[in-house]
Parts: sequence; C-alpha cells; structure tokens
Amino acid sequence: MTKDANKSTKFDAKHDAEALHKAMKGLGTDDKVLIDIFTTRPRKHIQVIKKEFKDLYKKSLEDWIKGDTSGNFERILVDLLEERTELKAQYLHKACKGLGTDEAVLIQTLCPLSDAEIKKLDATYQRLYKQDLKALVKSEISGDFLHLMEEILKANRPPREEHVDDAKAKADAEKLYKEGEGKMGTNEAVFIEILTHRSRTHLQQVFRHYEQKHHHTFEKAIRKETSGDFREALLATIQPEAEYHAELFDLAMKGAGTNDDLLVRLMSTLTKSQLKAANEVYTKRHQKTLHAAIKSETSGSYQKVLLGLIPSIV
Repeated sequence: MTKDANKSTKFDAKHDAEALHKAMKGLGTDDKVLIDIFTTRPRKHIQVIKKEFKDLYKKSLEDWIKGDTSGNFERILVDLLEERTELKAQYLHKACKGLGTDEAVLIQTLCPLSDAEIKKLDATYQRLYKQDLKALVKSEISGDFLHLMEEILKANRPPREEHVDDAKAKADAEKLYKEGEGKMGTNEAVFIEILTHRSRTHLQQVFRHYEQKHHHTFEKAIRKETSGDFREALLATIQPEAEYHAELFDLAMKGAGTNDDLLVRLMSTLTKSQLKAANEVYTKRHQKTLHAAIKSETSGSYQKVLLGLIPSIV
C-alpha cells in the first residue's frame, strides 16, 4: 500500500461527524474538537463530513455551529465549511448586493487569480446566482476600473512562457513609460491592454526593464500615475501572488485594531500552499511570522483556528 493510500484510509467522515456532534450537544461546546477537525482536515474532507453530519442528524452542521459558537470563531468555522471557489463566489455576491459595493472585495478576490481560476469562479458564480461575473461588475462599477476588471474577467492572458521575448518585453516597458510617466496624463487603456494580455513571466521581464531604465519600480509608477480603485486593482494585478497576500495580511493587522473581515476572508479562501507562501514573504518583510502577528491580534478559539490553518515555515 502506498503512503497516499494509507493516508486516505485514515479519513473517517462518520467518526468526525459523530465527534463534532458529541462536542456540541448538551450544555457547553468542546471547542478543541472543532478546532482540531477544521484545521487538520483538507477542505474536500470537510465537505464529506458536512454531508455525513446531515445524514446522521437531519440538521446541517452549519446550523449546529451557528447555534453553539459565536463571533469570529463562528465566522471562520462557517466559512471553512464551504468549498473555496463557492466561498469566493459568495463573498463577491455579498460585496455587491444591496446599496453600495465593497470594491476591495472585488479587487482582492479577482485580480490575483489565474485565468483558469477566473473561469472556474465565473462558472461557479453563474451556477449559484444565474449571472456571470462580467454582468455583476458592470452593474456595480464604472470607468477605467470597470474596463480593467472586464479585461481580467475575459481571462485572455497567455500561459507562462519558458523563454520570454526580451525585445518585446523591453518595448512594452518603454510603451508603459511613454503612456504614463513620460507624458502629461496617463493612457489608461495602454496600461490595461499590456497588464491583462501578457503572460505573468513576460510582465516580470517588462518590470525589470522598466526599473533598469527608469531607476524605480513600475509599481511606484502606478502609485504616481493612477488613483483610487483603479490603482488598487492594477497593483493587485501586477504583484506576485504571495507578495500581494502578505500585503493584505499586513493591512488586516497593522495599526490599532484588527480587520477581522479581511483576516477571516484570507484564512478561509487561500489554500495551504498560498498561506505558506504568504507567511514566508510576511516573515521576511516584518521579521516575524504570521503566527506571531495573529497571536498578538486575536485570542481564544478564534486565534487557535487561525494558527492551526497556517503551515509553519520549514
């Protein structure tokens, strides 16, 4: 028997469902059992446990959790019950329903995604809400910000290239300068075209050429030449994924108070590998791990779930 096969035989959804039920029935709740199961089982296993629980007890695990927990502890557990792509779709829907729009959720959820992830999320959103993501953003935002988001949602970016055309990368870098810092006003359409229709590897070469010639990063140029949600979306689009996620963790925890909405969303939508990569970048930037930051910002069972979800840096 292979190691993987041996691992799979150890998973017992019925046992976990019964353990969760026992931990929550009667007076009081054994938080330790909930924390252990939700932080050590893969998301796909949680889905099976959820179904098994409903079959055994004729009431959803979500309802039990909502009845036996509260606050941020409840929020993170309820989020962890959902399949990740469905959870992202739910967050997008909540960000746009009712009066006003939470543009930060749109930007932070959509801009870092690969084309494959965008297509999967779009299909999931259509299945859940009978509307595609392009129609959703069109009903909520406008201007250059809308144009950028529409291009991102077309998912027309070429795949990563082993060998980048250096001459083309250099030409793109110069075009970005001429249509941005090199003139009065900014040609936003050129920024959008290049940043959404070039491969990630090509763009990294473009940014290297930009910095070599103009002695500062293209990120600095975006901050100088653009503003508002359009600027935030551009920055989310060009930054390497782990660096962007590390920045969002910093945003959630820096200064007075903690942005638990953002913290819960990051912890429940990012994969283990994404959390580990973000932890590595965060540690290098701040000389402390995400574990240390979370310990200083949170407490109780909520804190224990968050700490249990983040892989340690080896």
